[in-house]
Amino acid sequence: MVGRTIRRLLAAPTDARVAICMILFVAGVRLVQEAALFGYEVRAGELLGFMPDFVGFYTVMFLSVWAALRFGLPGEGDRVTNLAAVGLLLGLLPPLLESLVRNVPEAPYDYFWAWEWLFHSPERQPVSETITLWFAVLGPGLVSLWHTRRPGRAAATSAFTWCLLVLPIVVFPGLLAEHVDNDTVRFANTLASYAWCILLYVALRGRRLWPSFARVNHALPFGALALIAASWVGQSLFDMAWRALLMTWTWTVLIIHNDHYDAEEDRTQGRPEGATGDDVAWTMLLLLNLLLMVFHRAPLVGLAAAMMLLAGFLYQHPAMRLKRHFCLSYKVEGVWATCAVAAGLALNESFAPDRPLFFACLLAFGGGALLSMPKDWKDIDADRAAGIPTLYVRLSRDDEGALRLHRRLSIAVAAAMALSLGIALAIGAHPVGLALATAAAAGAVAALLVEKRPRVAVESYFWLLSAFLLALAVAIGHS
Repeated sequence: MVGRTIRRLLAAPTDARVAICMILFVAGVRLVQEAALFGYEVRAGELLGFMPDFVGFYTVMFLSVWAALRFGLPGEGDRVTNLAAVGLLLGLLPPLLESLVRNVPEAPYDYFWAWEWLFHSPERQPVSETITLWFAVLGPGLVSLWHTRRPGRAAATSAFTWCLLVLPIVVFPGLLAEHVDNDTVRFANTLASYAWCILLYVALRGRRLWPSFARVNHALPFGALALIAASWVGQSLFDMAWRALLMTWTWTVLIIHNDHYDAEEDRTQGRPEGATGDDVAWTMLLLLNLLLMVFHRAPLVGLAAAMMLLAGFLYQHPAMRLKRHFCLSYKVEGVWATCAVAAGLALNESFAPDRPLFFACLLAFGGGALLSMPKDWKDIDADRAAGIPTLYVRLSRDDEGALRLHRRLSIAVAAAMALSLGIALAIGAHPVGLALATAAAAGAVAALLVEKRPRVAVESYFWLLSAFLLALAVAIGHS
């Protein structure tokens, strides 16, 4: 019977939305079970804080078991998705076991905040949780043994599962408990869990997502803008780091979605296949749940990231496709830059009262729009064929005209960078950081003006633009 069920699950069609629904279902039911078992009072605000933690934990569980099953069942690939999703139902077992024996554990269910390598800590976790976690470790190995009849691979599969689980459940909490204060440790642990989920998912989907992640230099400037703003208002190093990473990840998600929506155009241009609808679904889960957690800690930062995501949806989705309307794409780039700066400027529940917020956002809007314009130099023919009216398409008729326009835009970019350096100097930025920023700015402008191959020039420009903004962040942070 078990073998027949496994065969059916492997033969059934797979869809990321089914696995995501299972994660959300198990997380929600588990929260209700724990509330009933321990007599918690769950208010709306607390639910907003609890649910991302539950969803994050079961996302870690699913991706770890999914990765282990892909290893343990060679040749099955994504067909193990349904098997991993059904396995998540084991997560409902611990409170059920405690209810059946009419036992209310002294310790609530939690992460292992010390080095419990065997997932056993009576003072921190009920034994039922330990039993369930070892089911999760041994289960993929048993399925591998049934499928391959190879004990060595089965043992390796269970060992691999343990390694994947011990990092987010034991190692990350243990390290953070030793080095992070009590007010921040749970938030930092959830961030670490989501970072692990992202790394694991990208590793599993690397071949399809590589074209998107190869353009991470287009996302880095937004993280750097958040870093500049956070440095300016004196945020802590931890708060600066997670704001910058959130903005970078939000824009990376938008790159993945854009590649999915542009799949037909990419196929026409002979580009490699990229992100799929499943990638859109998974990255949305990873981002939206992260935003829920951020909303609970720093609502204004979460709102800024959400506005960036919504602007990107309007920019990319075929139903709206703002990038098909002349100059609107550059305005959206300005909105993204403004959101990144707002995320950096925002304290947990308010904006810094002694900083000119609207002036900073206005500069970010104009600078973001202008500095994004050279990116279209590399795609003139593709944009013209797809009917996307960029400046290069509208204001040039041939390669000579495009080159003249490109040089003028490059000079405007140089002026914008010089203005940024001047403002940083006026507010007392550190001279060494300013010198590094000046060198990066010179390199970025040189890449646009000297390099004759448009794609190489644009990609080099974005790397150097990121370096310029990061150097400015360091200079302002040490002012």
